Amino acid sequence: MLLGRHDADPNMGHPEGFQTPLSLAVMNGHKEVVRKLVKRGDADPNIADLESGQTPLWWAPRNGHHGMVRILMERDDLIINQ
Repeated sequence: MLLGRHDADPNMGHPEGFQTPLSLAVMNGHKEVVRKLVKRGDADPNIADLESGQTPLWWAPRNGHHGMVRILMERDDLIINQ
């Protein structure tokens, strides 16, 4: 599984959608993937996707995934006001 590999870049976006794995997981409601990426520590929660310019923290409530806001808030480096 890629989440366990330390040589996989969790901040690289998909070439067709321009979202990071964290953004995609938040957007699609994959709570356990979000939790693992947040705990991994090197997945940057502040990277905005190139298409909309929005971060995972914006996508979570927008798509009705309010529990993911709490998970994202566990990060000390989360920027709330952009």
